[in-house]
Amino acid sequence: MDQNQPNNAKQAAEPVRLLARGRVPKYPWYSMNIGDWFDIDPPMTPAKLIGTRRNAEQKSGRKFMCRTMKDGRVRVWRFE
Repeated sequence: MDQNQPNNAKQAAEPVRLLARGRVPKYPWYSMNIGDWFDIDPPMTPAKLIGTRRNAEQKSGRKFMCRTMKDGRVRVWRFE
């Protein structure tokens, strides 16, 4: 402790790290690189993903594409 400070002086505490608000994304939109993809099991359809995909595009500035595969899964790619 410094000689100039009184003995009862409190030391500066490290700032408290605040927890992020909101929830964890259900799909990995924000961690995808160009060419990455993920699958979503039925009964999800590309039409049901429109709002989620558009929201991710607007927030991240990235572009995504959704297609239904032959086995019924929906595949989502990042292409830009």
